[in-house]
Amino acid sequence: MNIVFTSDDNFVRQTAAAIISIYENNKDEDVRIYVLSKGISAENQSILTDMAKDYGQDLSFIELKDVDSFFGGEIDTGGWDNIVLARLFIDRILPSDVHRVLYLDGDVIVRHSLKELWETDLQGNVLGMVQEPTIKKERKATLGMATDGKYFNAGIILMDLDAWRQKNAGKRIVDFYKAHDCKLFANDQDAINGELQHEIYPLDLKYNYCNTYYFYPYSAIRKMIGNDSYYSKEYYEQMVKDPYIVHYLGEERPWREGNDHVFREDFAKYYNMTYYGKQSDRDDGVFELGWKRYYTFWNLFNKMMKPFPMLRLRIINTLIPFVLDLRKKKK
Repeated sequence: MNIVFTSDDNFVRQTAAAIISIYENNKDEDVRIYVLSKGISAENQSILTDMAKDYGQDLSFIELKDVDSFFGGEIDTGGWDNIVLARLFIDRILPSDVHRVLYLDGDVIVRHSLKELWETDLQGNVLGMVQEPTIKKERKATLGMATDGKYFNAGIILMDLDAWRQKNAGKRIVDFYKAHDCKLFANDQDAINGELQHEIYPLDLKYNYCNTYYFYPYSAIRKMIGNDSYYSKEYYEQMVKDPYIVHYLGEERPWREGNDHVFREDFAKYYNMTYYGKQSDRDDGVFELGWKRYYTFWNLFNKMMKPFPMLRLRIINTLIPFVLDLRKKKK
């Protein structure tokens, strides 16, 4: 099983928790982890390597000194660190004898075995991804997608690298990104969905749970999705109650003081198994302080909006561009 992360020193603690959650729940599997690094220190690399050795697993680092060089020059990422784009070049970065990989964002926790996911038949598609429900129809249209088409989250991607290489998918995605003047709302995620819209196999929601499924009821999710092929209510409720992979998206960061993520204890559990957690004097997995006031207002907003899910969606979609502009100015 080949698993890929991208990380730097700013996110290495979260990545360590994700990695140890994989080891703990896949003890009968041979897991080969590649960390695409942007300046991870020798000390932190040693910590992650020793952790892998404790489980009898292989973990290696591939240093990405200049991500922009893959694009042929500097590229606008809208305020995000350009390491987020490294997944587009996995086929060029990893050894040629790696034929399939599971890409995971560092802000995930794995709660069950990945064997079933790893062995998923992609049925000739290049990627396997989980559908994201909160995407506006207008955004799909700007990507050349049908308004009722499936849009997928790029935080968890099962990649058929042979098909990726054969179909030159990486270059096509980059070309799509450049054709939109590098101004896409969600960078490579938008580009992946726009360019590969007919080459993505839909994975079960349980492999990419986020708090969207907590904030919005099933009826609202179905309305957002806009098609009749979504999960039954019974199956949906089963998956959101016991997901295989939790993805701590957006504001829902359990390592921030005051956060009330429904699966925050899962992060604390695995973080406390890492070297970083063991050195901490806290047992709640929190290491970013100063967020209590922010989350007081955030939690109040969510409580007030609970009866009005579609209004909440409109407000959130209105605020996100301002947040991204602020991040870009701070960079």
